[in-house]
Amino acid sequence: MIPALLGEIPFSDEEITLARQAGSAAAQALVDAAHRAGTLRSDVTSGDIGLLIVRLSRPLPGEFPAAVQYRLSHRHLNLVIDGLRPTARQPAELGGPALTLADLNQFPQPQGQQPSGG
Repeated sequence: MIPALLGEIPFSDEEITLARQAGSAAAQALVDAAHRAGTLRSDVTSGDIGLLIVRLSRPLPGEFPAAVQYRLSHRHLNLVIDGLRPTARQPAELGGPALTLADLNQFPQPQGQQPSGG
């Protein structure tokens, strides 16, 4: 939800800050558990997962019928999930930055808003 709210709400709001922190902690706990279980590539971070969710949650541009959008979103999600597994065919390194929450907080936010978790 946070990407949809950028520029719309003050991120200094206490309730928003608490919700973002709780969301970030939950995502990190899931990533940590998946790493311990060996079901997630060791080089995948909670920042990667959060940004993937943002990318996958938007409709494709153009005039795709709703049913096609829905089916494609599930197909693409399956492709991403398979690629996150340590057994997936993969390059030696993912390439690109492995961003942590602290790294994400370094990027400028719309209207000078600075996130503080989630």
